[in-house]
Amino acid sequence: MLDDRYFKCLLRTVDGRWIDADFEIPQMVQVGYFQEFRDDWSFTLDAIWLDTSEFGVESVSVGAGRLSLPAEFKDAWSFMVGLRHEYRPDLAFSVGAAYLSSAASKSKRSLALPLDRVIAVGAGVEWQWKGFEVHNSLNYADLGDGKLDQDGGPAGRVKGSFDRNYAVVLDTQLIKRF
Repeated sequence: MLDDRYFKCLLRTVDGRWIDADFEIPQMVQVGYFQEFRDDWSFTLDAIWLDTSEFGVESVSVGAGRLSLPAEFKDAWSFMVGLRHEYRPDLAFSVGAAYLSSAASKSKRSLALPLDRVIAVGAGVEWQWKGFEVHNSLNYADLGDGKLDQDGGPAGRVKGSFDRNYAVVLDTQLIKRF
């Protein structure tokens, strides 16, 4: 029986069989602090705890076959800081940084989800355009080396790390307030 902490996913294979997967979604707690300095500067500081030690794929089944992947994660913490400057009422600039601890120890990383720590920085600009608020940001995240050493079962042992393990994200938001 699934409770509200589980997410159930049902998919159909090409040959008509059902794939049934049960996931346990981690809970989280977030606290934050926001401070305005004068009229044009603001600062934010946030911390998040993720109960990823409870995250996992409880079971995957295709037809009569069933597979269980026990959770091998540890809790993770994230810390973020940001600074925003309102240059004029219709134009603002922001910068920020974030750190996320690894949700998996090096000995428990898997090829499917080689989680390592994340260090990220970003910058953004906000302006008004034809009645819309436009928010753009460019972010860079160093995803660590993702070292892993895993027994791949019939495929054999998988050992290594990523030479380049990063993400660059360009985010654009168009906001219309009514």
